[in-house]
Amino acid sequence: MTLFNPLSTKGLLKTYLTQVTGTSRQVSRSYLEILKKTLSLFGKDYENYNVIENKKKVLCPSYPTVIPLPKIGVLSTQNETAKLQEHFESSSKVRFRQRFAVPVFSYQDKLICRSSCVRSGSSFGDISNEAYLLKQLEVTTIIDFMKKPINPRPNLGIGLTELDPEFQNLYKDFSVSYLPWDAVQTLICFRKLGYDVSNLQFPMFEGSCYNKPSVNLDKYLKNIASDQPFRSSHKREIPFLKLLQTYFQSCIDKLENKNHSGLLIHCKSGWDRTPLFISMIRLSLWADGLLHSNFSLDELCYFVIAYDWYLFHHRMLHRLKNKSEILHFTFYVMQFLANTNFSLNNTNQNIRLKKFLDLYNHFKNNYLQILQMVEFNKSNKYNPPC
Repeated sequence: MTLFNPLSTKGLLKTYLTQVTGTSRQVSRSYLEILKKTLSLFGKDYENYNVIENKKKVLCPSYPTVIPLPKIGVLSTQNETAKLQEHFESSSKVRFRQRFAVPVFSYQDKLICRSSCVRSGSSFGDISNEAYLLKQLEVTTIIDFMKKPINPRPNLGIGLTELDPEFQNLYKDFSVSYLPWDAVQTLICFRKLGYDVSNLQFPMFEGSCYNKPSVNLDKYLKNIASDQPFRSSHKREIPFLKLLQTYFQSCIDKLENKNHSGLLIHCKSGWDRTPLFISMIRLSLWADGLLHSNFSLDELCYFVIAYDWYLFHHRMLHRLKNKSEILHFTFYVMQFLANTNFSLNNTNQNIRLKKFLDLYNHFKNNYLQILQMVEFNKSNKYNPPC
């Protein structure tokens, strides 16, 4: 198999860098080969899965042309799935960039879904149908990683708190967990610090443009010394990994809680923070032996890159040119989530850590060779406080 064969991990990454350059997918021969292999791997966990057809960009121009669905609950048959088609279409109209709510894996019959945020200017009828879809998918918790928009404008993404009261009422039956974070800007620090954020202290997001986190971070926060060159609005800082660990623990707790069913995870566009946490949860379940247990290390690495990132159209090249290596960070950060506290079945920490380190080394060996093909900008668009 040649280096850049799209069925190899290196070839997948090479294809990724050359084909995901805009906001809509490009359906090439390589794309179809990657999609076929990804669907085959999906079938190792979910035999005879159902699908959403998205070939003509009817639903979303940046989602996969074929979206596999676990056969669970209302998705147990293709016929039942087809009955939800109009509600997927409504979700497409409601969600920013048409990135509608879609299940991507499951845990104990709980569907874990991903999407972008709600689009301002949506109709009451479409939002009503979209909320109905979430209920049919038995979603009980919405995890929101976005900031509040400063000046919401028509057709741009907004959070549920910015919806008109009558629209908000349609989502009253869902528990909404706010975990605000600026992923792209923060992860420039990952590269600047030589791929080590273990000692990074980060200014806590505070002020009117941030939803208050739904988790208690007070014990990790400390005041920033007045002589440090941070903006005046940033008054406290937090160990960066403690922020991520606390956010991740919140997601795991929702999965473990018997009073919660399915999860919907979203940020603004659904292609940075969303796939990061989707992949983190997926990999944690894998380390516990609860998902992808029949995958080889290379199959798992390939599947995460292909499905969570490439086929759902994360713009890796665009991010890399701004020196934000979020895909790299996804595999790197798992070693800091090895503690048994993050396990859903009390898997030993050493077992989890070995799996995460083996996977990270496998990813890095492929990724760093491809990274050499990227010409980085000389100056940053962002100026993070690293």
